[in-house]
Amino acid sequence: MVDAETQADLNHFADQLRAAAAQGKRFLFRPPPACLTALARCRPQPVAATAMHAYVRDNGVGKCGGAVIVGSHVKKTTAQLEKLLQVPGVVALEVDVDRILSARAKLLAEVAGQRRNRPRPRRHTSSTPAASSAIPRQASRLAFGEAVSGFLMDAGARLPASLAFSSARAGITSNDVLSTALA
Repeated sequence: MVDAETQADLNHFADQLRAAAAQGKRFLFRPPPACLTALARCRPQPVAATAMHAYVRDNGVGKCGGAVIVGSHVKKTTAQLEKLLQVPGVVALEVDVDRILSARAKLLAEVAGQRRNRPRPRRHTSSTPAASSAIPRQASRLAFGEAVSGFLMDAGARLPASLAFSSARAGITSNDVLSTALA
């Protein structure tokens, strides 16, 4: 575990990790995205986080809002999602993850129906498929996570092409949205 409060802390950690790896040390870890940013020596985002709400394809003209796909159930993501859902015009399409293993096709149809039956969102708003933190005991945590991710990708692949923007929250979910749901 890395005790980091700022990106500079993670950048320092990444420098130390690279130095140790250069001496033959090997590491296996599951870092958060900010640590990967430090390891890859990525430049800061060109659009400030506070300005991202205005960054939509074709300025949102003729578009039907956007989608934020959330696959993470950690405390920070939950807090971020709760804040997003307070924005006027943002609506949630919540997925009952307890039903993914037993009634996947029916649940997918229900989520698609919820999306179709929502009022047309205003410009710069989003519909949000969200996964809860409930994890069935009969499934392993990893297998269940893969099932949730697969479900979210199927739901994401069925989103309308007229979206002004799409976004994903959580490292693996973000990768899967780009590579699978959005091809």
